[in-house]
Amino acid sequence: MKKIVIISGASGSLGEGYLKHFSNELNFTSIGLARTETKNKINNVEYIYCDLLDEINVKNKINKINFEQYSEIIFIHPVGKFKFEYKNNLNEIDTQIYNSNVMTFINISNILSPLAERKKITFCCFGSVSDKYDVPYWRSYTQSKKELKRRIQEASENNNNIRGVFINVSTVTTGNENKLRPFANKKYWLKPEKIVKMSLSEIISGKSQFIELDIFEPCPHFQDTYYLDHEAIYSKWEKEMGRQE
Repeated sequence: MKKIVIISGASGSLGEGYLKHFSNELNFTSIGLARTETKNKINNVEYIYCDLLDEINVKNKINKINFEQYSEIIFIHPVGKFKFEYKNNLNEIDTQIYNSNVMTFINISNILSPLAERKKITFCCFGSVSDKYDVPYWRSYTQSKKELKRRIQEASENNNNIRGVFINVSTVTTGNENKLRPFANKKYWLKPEKIVKMSLSEIISGKSQFIELDIFEPCPHFQDTYYLDHEAIYSKWEKEMGRQE
């Protein structure tokens, strides 16, 4: 039986990167999820347009897929907003950031998880290599990603038919990131193609029930202490964003 891969953020650079690969995999049916119609459609990809925050809309669209013809389901979820949070706004989790990172996954996983009674399912989501340092200026993003990882890990622990792959990445070259930090040195930013290449084996044929991967572009001058100097981070990002407090 064939396998099916469902990839959210189909119009984004990382989602598109995964779709380009799987569209050439003969044993896979490729589904791309996007909020609005994608301009540059990829051959051999079926596109489903829906708002992942609209639980009813998502359910209606995903339930039209005939999952019975597939032996395995892979859901890759490179979706979620980031926000740089200033010094006067560090106490609460931004609902918009949480919903875009966590609720979008929940609305899909609630549909797919019951199918694990008779099919293999792999959930693949993404966080940041900085999440372990709890940088205060993107607290909502970090806490949302930690919750997302917890849910995937818990699902894989509770059902042998569910695998979890959580990928921590450094700064990725995307349109959104370029807009957020137009004055940053982008020499060591990750290319989406590298993330795809370095994660595919684990996503498709990995044996671990749950695994966490770190993928980054090595920078010869980088030290972990960077994430511990919050004032330096704040100053650096202000310059890269071209903004003043």
